[in-house]
Amino acid sequence: MGKAAHVLEKELEKWAEAVRDYEILHQAMPYDKVIAKSLSQAQVALKQSRGGVVLNMESGGDVKEISSLE
Repeated sequence: MGKAAHVLEKELEKWAEAVRDYEILHQAMPYDKVIAKSLSQAQVALKQSRGGVVLNMESGGDVKEISSLE
C-alpha cells in the first residue's frame, strides 16, 4: 500500500468513527441540533472521502440525497 493510499485509509477510518460516535450521541439526544448537524457533516465528509457526491444539502445541515460514484 502506498503512502497516499494509507493516508486515505486513515482519513476514512477517522470519518467512519466520527459518524458512529455522532450516531450514538444522536440516538441519546435526538433533539440536539448541534449533534444532528455534526452527524450530517461527518456523513458528508465520509461520503466525499469515498468518492461520493452529496446533493441537496440544506443550510441546516440536513442531507437529503447522497449519490455514489462507485
